[in-house]
Amino acid sequence: MLTATSTTLAGFILLSGSVAHAADEASAATPRDTLADVVVTARKREESLQQVPVSVAAISSNELQQRSLESLQDVAMATPNVSFYNEQGDRSAGLITIRGIGQSDPIVTNDPGVGVYLDGVYFGSMTGLDLDMMDVARIEVLRGPQGTLFGKNTIGGAINIVSALPSLQAMNGDVQVTSGDYGRIDGTARISIPLLDTLAMSIAAASHNADGYGHSLATGAEMGNTNNQSGRIALLFRPSDSFELVATADRTRIREEGAVIKLLATAQTPLVGLLNTFSSVPYNNSWLTSSDYTNYSTGSNLNDGDTWGESLTATWTTPSVTVKSITSYRNNNTTSGVDPDGSPAVLIDSLEQVLQHQFSEELQLSGVSLGDRLHWVGGLYYFSDSAVLDATDEVFTALQAIGLDASFFTRVTADDKSYAAYGQGTYALTDQLHLTVGLRETLDDKSGSLLRTGIPSGAVIIPSTYKSASWDALSPRISLEDQLSPDVMVYVSAASGFKSGGFNGEASAAEGFQAYGPEKVWTYEVGVRADMLEKRLRVNATLFDSQYRDIQFFVSAGSANGQPVSNVGNAAAARIFGGELEIDAVPISGLTLKASVGLTNAAYTEVATSAAPITTSTQFYGTPKTTATLAAEYAWPVSGGMELVPRADYAYRSAAYLNLEIPNDPLTTQGGYGLLNARVTLRSLGRGWSVAAFGTNLTDKHYFTGGSDYLASLGFAQVDMAPPRMWGGTVEYRF
Repeated sequence: MLTATSTTLAGFILLSGSVAHAADEASAATPRDTLADVVVTARKREESLQQVPVSVAAISSNELQQRSLESLQDVAMATPNVSFYNEQGDRSAGLITIRGIGQSDPIVTNDPGVGVYLDGVYFGSMTGLDLDMMDVARIEVLRGPQGTLFGKNTIGGAINIVSALPSLQAMNGDVQVTSGDYGRIDGTARISIPLLDTLAMSIAAASHNADGYGHSLATGAEMGNTNNQSGRIALLFRPSDSFELVATADRTRIREEGAVIKLLATAQTPLVGLLNTFSSVPYNNSWLTSSDYTNYSTGSNLNDGDTWGESLTATWTTPSVTVKSITSYRNNNTTSGVDPDGSPAVLIDSLEQVLQHQFSEELQLSGVSLGDRLHWVGGLYYFSDSAVLDATDEVFTALQAIGLDASFFTRVTADDKSYAAYGQGTYALTDQLHLTVGLRETLDDKSGSLLRTGIPSGAVIIPSTYKSASWDALSPRISLEDQLSPDVMVYVSAASGFKSGGFNGEASAAEGFQAYGPEKVWTYEVGVRADMLEKRLRVNATLFDSQYRDIQFFVSAGSANGQPVSNVGNAAAARIFGGELEIDAVPISGLTLKASVGLTNAAYTEVATSAAPITTSTQFYGTPKTTATLAAEYAWPVSGGMELVPRADYAYRSAAYLNLEIPNDPLTTQGGYGLLNARVTLRSLGRGWSVAAFGTNLTDKHYFTGGSDYLASLGFAQVDMAPPRMWGGTVEYRF
């Protein structure tokens, strides 16, 4: 069943093919008048975006700058059917969903539903994900399950970040300084130097600093400030045409305050009433503020992080096969502190530290066989990950005076080993008709532990509890692609993906620390990739239908002694359908227009247990039904070998529900909104100087990126506020 809007997308698919054939008779356009070819690696090899039977959005480094996209959260806002949220007050944790599939809790015993990759290296942690864009060649957002080639935890899709390589030909680089309101001062620099005919090196560094756009009225402490530095070094060694070695190392240091928290409402629960009886600081509506960017919090307010990693990629090419090895190690140390009740009273004050490290090795073989009719790739993959979460939760501390020991310390550990073998081939049945078949077998071995003690007594609440489990999954893909003309390709595909099982790190008793199984999905797609009017018009459209099952959900049960236990179970099944339509056009020389729309209709079709906090009418977490973008850019030549480039970008998304424990909760539901960004750049034609002025969120839309409603239990509801309108200017020199 397709909605009327989905049927409209189908019409675009049919229209694209017919118009493209007519366009073959159009006169040739000059290169300045045409859309550039986009190269992606969605199938582990470089190829044109227009020939890939996957729904991919690709954003180049230049487009990142022109659109003022400075983080993965910004990229998600600008990409149809992609969302990026934060956990309560935690700026370090990224909760990414694509087409309604992702995750809602970044605890170390859970896995992401969208895989993030940096130069082929998978990130096993959901903390420290919002990477700096200082040395990026392009970002590819792959929508839908990518379980065959990308594998682990790509049930919703994958975000593939591709870094710029050093140049063996000539020295080049750029230096950029940005200043703006809220005391913003940023600096980035990159240089690529050929050391020998066969050896080159690049060094990149960035520093971002700004005052917070929120503050506590009780202490004056900032919220939402920026203070991070990062660096990356890359070495390229190419002694011959048949061998290449790339070594990289990167590090990021973050020393910031926490998210901007807005207290929405308070409630007089029994615990709040007891606190008000014994505390000199009562909790009530007097702590609500008139501003969206202030509160009265006095507790933890912290976002610190140190992440670093190294990778070594060796590529050996022979006439018949290419062998690639990707070896990587990454380390992540992140600390976040949040006082979400918005007052000097201590209802809850949380401080969490995540220590995580990972090692991965991928051995990949690829080639062309059978008279150049078969393009194939296969490989072996190993991933090892270890993480520790230490969390201190101060809860209703005023009640310790009457012997109520509600505060607690929790330690959660997770260890993961994953093994996989995969293969995929594309065979040319005819010169126009291609068949792609792929398969991946994955085995995950996991273990974890949970310990909880009381504060300040040290009494054991949950004794050290250890669990282990294993899961395996088979992830196939099949697609049929028809190159109707040199500029038009249509395809149909079916692909499977899975998100690994785990353990309930949020358990409130030892009995609750149990394993839950993997999520699984089958997604069916039909799409068109069309360049028309001699590459003056590009229309890429996709329709999808996903059968999503064994969805991991928090459920409530009772222990043997009648105490409540929080469990995670595979509690539901769902159907998700919709599509993406992306249009690029160059109607006149120098003018580029872009428009896109994403539609996601997600509905639960089955609830496996009555204890799950959902029904078949519950809306999906963090999933707008409609996302859309509009953009216009005009390159206007001026005297002196310069050009003036004004650009405007608008992004819209409909309402999203951001509270998993209370589905469809109106307090933490973000209504539909749009963001307008603009930039004007004066730059030289080629390398040299450029200056730009820009504004983000120009209509000063107040919206939030996460929220929690604890009115019934802790007595408050809060949201994390996104940045307001901001202005800035950039000076850059490229050589």
